[in-house]
Amino acid sequence: MKDCIKVFFEDQMPGVDDDTLNSIYADYRTMATELYAELAAKRAEGAAFEVVDRLAHTLKGNALQVGDEPLFEVVQAWRAALKEGDKAQVESLWPQIGALVGAL
Repeated sequence: MKDCIKVFFEDQMPGVDDDTLNSIYADYRTMATELYAELAAKRAEGAAFEVVDRLAHTLKGNALQVGDEPLFEVVQAWRAALKEGDKAQVESLWPQIGALVGAL
């Protein structure tokens, strides 16, 4: 489990037991992996901006809800680059998102 997530939940829910924490983390990992896979597929097929942005927004929001700041920050920067049409930055940040999700 990522330390930032453990610290976040220990701060939010003092005394949280390991079973509950592990369950929350497992749910988050599954959700993030599924969202990333769907985002990658939609991006690869050239889906509309709104579709890709909505998926990225959901991934970013879920990362924020569990204290996964590294993923939150990269997805937030990726969305900003996407909105600005900065293709170089979009391509540069994309592998970072995959690596962070893959490391969950």
